[in-house]
This record gives sequence, structure tokens and C-alpha cells, in this order.
Amino acid sequence: ATLWLGSRVQVRGIVLHTPLTSGLRVLVPAADGCCSIAGCCSPVCVYALCDPFPNMRRIKRVECPVLIIHGTSDTTIDCSHAMSLYHKCPAECQRDPYIIRGATHDNIVEFDPERYFEKMRAFLSSLEDRDARP
Repeated sequence: ATLWLGSRVQVRGIVLHTPLTSGLRVLVPAADGCCSIAGCCSPVCVYALCDPFPNMRRIKRVECPVLIIHGTSDTTIDCSHAMSLYHKCPAECQRDPYIIRGATHDNIVEFDPERYFEKMRAFLSSLEDRDARP
């Protein structure tokens, strides 16, 4: 929902917590080769128009700074989703991703609250600085 809104409406910034590249890509992880389960006949390709979260397409249309936060020990949504979205994000909107070594899907904030809020403060301050420019 965040990228849906951020790709349609002007917003100051976007924070993505443990984001997914697409709903289908969570179900069918990427693999090499055209004939693999993730190849051209995979559900990701065949049912692409039915994907409820086509975030790989949506992130290309954002026009504001994007902070991506993910844990390396997330077993719900692999951290590779965060990095794929980061690389698809327009260069002028990219902010260094906050990848938390050892954090899981459910403990991003609690894993290191001081560092988390430091990163959030810095990101939000950068949005204020951006608005102050002529």
C-alpha cells in the first residue's frame, strides 16, 4: 500500500519496513534459468497482472526519497527483496538502505532501538532540509 500511494500521490518521503518485491515473488523465490520454477513459465510471470503487490513496478514511479529497512535474518521475506527494490528505485530517490544484521521480520525496531530511531531521525531531517531548499 505504501508504494501504491507513493507512486500516485506526492509525498515527502517513503519508509519501507521489510518490503516485498511482489506478492508472487514471496511465494516463488527467484532461481536461475528459464526452465526453473522461477523461469518464464513461473507463476510470477504467468500471473503478473494478478499480483496484489507489484512493488518492482511501483518503486520506479516514486518521486521522493525512499528509506528501505530490512533484517538479514528475516525468514518471512528475504532481505534480497529489499535490495532488489533499492536497485529499482530511481537514483535521485535512493537513500542508503538500513540493513540490520541479525534482525528478523518482527523485531526491526526492538533489535537496536537507538540506532533505528537515529536512522529515522536522520531520514526525516533530510526531508525537512529538502523542503527548505529554494
